[in-house]
Amino acid sequence: MRPRARPAGALAPPSPVTNGSALVIEDFGYSPAQMAYQAEVGNRAPEMVDSKGQVLTGQRGEVFYKDATPKADHYIQFRVLLPPALRDTHPEDLELDLKLCFAPSLDSDEHIEVGPGDQNHLKRCDPSRRENAPPPTDRPRLGVMLRYRVELGSYRQGDKRFSIKASLAPADDVAPALAALNGARTTPVYIASKVKRPRAQRGREDDEDDLSVSPQPAATRARTGARPPYRAAPTLPSLAPSDVADIVARIDHVEQLIFTRVVPALNRIEERLRPLDLDDDPFGPSEEPAVDAAGLSWSDAVAAMGSGFDEAKEALMVLEGA
Repeated sequence: MRPRARPAGALAPPSPVTNGSALVIEDFGYSPAQMAYQAEVGNRAPEMVDSKGQVLTGQRGEVFYKDATPKADHYIQFRVLLPPALRDTHPEDLELDLKLCFAPSLDSDEHIEVGPGDQNHLKRCDPSRRENAPPPTDRPRLGVMLRYRVELGSYRQGDKRFSIKASLAPADDVAPALAALNGARTTPVYIASKVKRPRAQRGREDDEDDLSVSPQPAATRARTGARPPYRAAPTLPSLAPSDVADIVARIDHVEQLIFTRVVPALNRIEERLRPLDLDDDPFGPSEEPAVDAAGLSWSDAVAAMGSGFDEAKEALMVLEGA
């Protein structure tokens, strides 16, 4: 049973060539499982933006949820055909080259192929055995329903949409009329992650939700024995007015201790150590120092502080307990 295709609609990009000199994309749509998932969660793609940067309110375009499970049942499908004028005179059993491209955006008015390292995110999805479909060929071909998944998310690519470019594979025996054909591109699609759903709405326990839903991440779901891939920011405790008043009182108490206990104790220590002060010359002692500082030990310095040191220590301990 062949999955029902959804028409591309008015959002499909216009063909770059209108005189029949380009391949044609037909039967663009999604797998039944993907269509059912979209009907359940809705279109979560961001609103589209025109070439002038204006948001097209309410227009979200096409969306594909790449992390919906099981992944083998979720794919984009389409068929590539020759232009109508060439279908009766040329064979359609020809190989295709498929490339993943960025669709036109504010950065560029053209379709731009993604880098070579990201082309492997375009993955073929073969039909299951229960569909009684013909076995897939080594390479995509004209006239065959193609099923592909795009594993590169739009959210991490600046919300760019993707299209798949189909062109005839180079061959020595291709007729000149076919070799001159331009490629065709699918409808631009926003590639999103899964939508976070409550546990009660999930059909299977192993139906994991991707927490990097684009463009609006959902809250984290905690699971026993599993580390969540996303951690929500910690929430601050709420303070009652009485708690705030208590904090202010503690701060005032600390400030009072500083001025009534610590500062006077430090002043007394300074008075005890004044005979050991050097003069204003930073390079050496005065000519007639009152005390020979070179022979003064740490015990002598502590003894010179007298009771001032003990009071300062006691005051600082009081601060620490506060």
